Amino acid sequence: MEENTNTETLVRRLLSTDYADKVIVTTIQKLGLALDGAYKKNYKERLAPLSQQRVVFIFDECHRSQFGKTTKP
Repeated sequence: MEENTNTETLVRRLLSTDYADKVIVTTIQKLGLALDGAYKKNYKERLAPLSQQRVVFIFDECHRSQFGKTTKP
């Protein structure tokens, strides 16, 4: 498994046809930049071909508190 050191690496792996790139672990921040149509590198346009494919995202939020204190409802 290759580490996603930045959003460019994430986008490259999402578009890859190499089966070794098909299980990807990344942060919600990198994925957010990749899907942000207003982001200057326009990753969203590059990822458009994926809209016709089946993609599964699994989000693990167990580390949410790393961004500061969480408040109780």
